Amino acid sequence: MKDRIVFLIHTEYHLLVTASIVSDKFPRDKFEIVIIQNASSRRFNLEIDTRVLADEYIIIDENGNLKNKTQSSLSQIISRVVATPTKYFIGFLEQSPLFVLFSRKCKRNKIITVLAPDGSKPYARITKMALPSRIRKTIDNNKFFKHAKLNFRSLRLISWDYARNKDIMEVWVTAEQWYENRTKKTVLPISILEGEQSILLANSLFQFDIYKKPIPSARVLFYMNQPFVDSSLSQGEQDILKNILDNVTGHQLVIKLHPLTTRKQIEFYRTLNDLVIIEDTYPSELYMANLSDSIFISFWSSSLFSYYKTNRYYWLYKLLEQNGNMLHWLKIFNPTDHIKVVNSLNEVI
Repeated sequence: MKDRIVFLIHTEYHLLVTASIVSDKFPRDKFEIVIIQNASSRRFNLEIDTRVLADEYIIIDENGNLKNKTQSSLSQIISRVVATPTKYFIGFLEQSPLFVLFSRKCKRNKIITVLAPDGSKPYARITKMALPSRIRKTIDNNKFFKHAKLNFRSLRLISWDYARNKDIMEVWVTAEQWYENRTKKTVLPISILEGEQSILLANSLFQFDIYKKPIPSARVLFYMNQPFVDSSLSQGEQDILKNILDNVTGHQLVIKLHPLTTRKQIEFYRTLNDLVIIEDTYPSELYMANLSDSIFISFWSSSLFSYYKTNRYYWLYKLLEQNGNMLHWLKIFNPTDHIKVVNSLNEVI
């Protein structure tokens, strides 16, 4: 009998990392892969061939409702999933209600609960207690359990500190040398889309073909935006993008929108000429793995953590600092050797 590996995902990026982990660690001929997708309606608006990755793919909406009404109840699915011979339960958002529930039940059933990387979160440090938001999140989780008719309650206060959940047994990270293991969990290194097979699996899963996209497959200046609500950040972004457009040569400028990009930002991008705006919700890392001889820029997006040697990678947040647009309380940490933090656009273009 195959060991079961269960993943809990909330974003397209989580699914991408899942594909990479399965490719590297869990061959389908030896493991049964179960994926539980618990996402908002703004996510996963694309065609995905889940058959190439999972033996079972369960979709639960943000309120705890099953998308496929012919399936068992959520409570029955949870009971079945945590039954032996499940070997690993792997999730990405430890504060989410289903992660809290699964991790508690898995620990009781001697299933290894793993916290997998979600962007830069493993390397950030929360310096404030943020007690009100922790209380609200704990209450919201219990409302989810009640709405979904789950016989489960958790009075354990949610923490924003990474891997603080007591039921987590292992933490998997991409930059082990930069991870501060404050919670004394077992830490294991993983890679994301570094091997050819993992890239092929991800392309097949997302039915992704760079040659069918409205951009070149090489010599792209690829900007990964971030959802800026702060007016100072937005103004700084606008000024820098205009400067880039005035000076870029030899590369096609492409803006890849974050799924939570504000309407105001999108309206500004559409006023610019000589660029391509990508509005799909494919992970940026999927584009990065399929482009060559290109330049990837962002202010501090963790999407640039992925590295492909034919490309170059730059963070621009220092330009915001120079212009007085940066958030003074935000501490940014670069856990890579390949991302260059620049002080001038001349270092990029």
